[in-house]
Amino acid sequence: MSSRTVTVLGLGWMGAAIANTMIREGHGVTVWNRILEKSATFAGRAEIAPTVLAAVESSDVIFVCVVNYEASDEMLQTLTSRGALRKTLVQFSSGTPERAREAGQWARLHDVSYLDCTMSGGLCKSATISARSSTPDARRSLTPGVT
Repeated sequence: MSSRTVTVLGLGWMGAAIANTMIREGHGVTVWNRILEKSATFAGRAEIAPTVLAAVESSDVIFVCVVNYEASDEMLQTLTSRGALRKTLVQFSSGTPERAREAGQWARLHDVSYLDCTMSGGLCKSATISARSSTPDARRSLTPGVT
């Protein structure tokens, strides 16, 4: 398996599950959460970034798992203004299909490789991930290694 460096922004149920899966699969993982205590559970297993910028700069693939698109927009627009987001961005934040399309347009405008996803499965050991919107190169950039 090809190992990637991945960052997970947001460590609620979904973000923590993604980070744990990436660690288990052997990827180098960096985590960030606005509430530092949630990051502490990853000490010794993942890099804990002090800022969103540091987290994004450390990885090839960025998973965003925050409450909604507004929270995601606030974080990501700061990064694009600094030119820091020339990565593959996988969006799991909650929102409507319209917001997913808007985010896809934003990604194309800022030359961000982008995949907007939904996840279902609850607290079970498996989950279903579905893409809602993506740039043409986003899916290719995730394989092999992150599937």
